Amino acid sequence: MSLWPDRSVSSHGPRPDGGPAAHQADLDRCRAERDNGPVPRRTTQAPGESVPVGAAEIAARLGVRPQTVHTWRHRKLMPEPRWTVSGQPAWDWPEIEAWARRTGRLREGDVHVALLELEGVGWEGNLDELRSHRASRR
Repeated sequence: MSLWPDRSVSSHGPRPDGGPAAHQADLDRCRAERDNGPVPRRTTQAPGESVPVGAAEIAARLGVRPQTVHTWRHRKLMPEPRWTVSGQPAWDWPEIEAWARRTGRLREGDVHVALLELEGVGWEGNLDELRSHRASRR
């Protein structure tokens, strides 16, 4: 009787071929399962779904510094946070987005990009004509 375990049997039962190739295949399968990260979050939301955001994310989405968001909060210029996450305030993004639009704090993208989107959904206007009338930049 040997003191060493039978190498053809793993803790998961006998290997199909009883050799190191099967053991390596088991290791590779385990590594693949371990290394596959979490499934990415959805980027779209259902209507009425809460989307918690912190001050840093609000700042990034509105194009301001995080300190600006904290200043707005302390001056009571923005909605009160809905939650506290790890001791930090968290807001519902749709509520913040509506507030930012109402107060002119949400920086809109290029108007012409929006017009191109309208053209793609059947808008009948002439985009080139609109562009020719835009104000010149200094």
